[in-house]
Amino acid sequence: MKRFILFACVAVALVATAGTVWANGSAEKKPLVWVWLPNDSPPESAQFRQAMDKIVSDATGRPVQDKLTTDYNIAIQAMVSDNAALALFGPYQYVKCSALSKAVVPIVTNSGDSGTLSDAVYYSRIVVKSENASQYMKDGTYSLDNIAGKIFSFVSNSSTSGFLFPSSGVAAYFSKMSQWSSLKQSDLMEGGQGKLFSQVLFGGSHQGSLANVISGKADAGACDDIDT
Repeated sequence: MKRFILFACVAVALVATAGTVWANGSAEKKPLVWVWLPNDSPPESAQFRQAMDKIVSDATGRPVQDKLTTDYNIAIQAMVSDNAALALFGPYQYVKCSALSKAVVPIVTNSGDSGTLSDAVYYSRIVVKSENASQYMKDGTYSLDNIAGKIFSFVSNSSTSGFLFPSSGVAAYFSKMSQWSSLKQSDLMEGGQGKLFSQVLFGGSHQGSLANVISGKADAGACDDIDT
């Protein structure tokens, strides 16, 4: 992270970690399938997944089987179609799932240091390479102005902090300018002529979005401050 400058806190989102679990009638000893979002699917997160699996297995007396994904929508559909019993979701994924299936309900949510929901927040960040940070300054402070015309990386259009919050914040900021007065959040899903960004990439995960910036594929990118 020392190679990066973090700036422009676009939004704060309540961590709504959601999951569902139900018994399968006579098959109560069958494994419970836990579907993981792309951010928690890499090999580097194996110990985290194993620790979470053990908590559930100890509590239910049933083995837990991990289902790893490379796409947010795969995880969402796994829950909706009853191909998974558990998921660790952000707010948007939970809201989308619960709208599609009433069987998807929250059983636990992260708390903040206080042990309550009042400080259970995480941040959506826009990052650039530190050597390019001066390009994004205006009157001595970081500004969104100069991301216009750049190659930008989001996480996934189903990501809360990797798309919904940063795109809504960027759209709100630029729509105050006459040139972009009709700019909508959905306009940021693609780049090109007449668009705010010259090109839009989707990293598939928060780490992937960050990697797009590290590699130089993107000038700036959105990611959360937990996974990265």
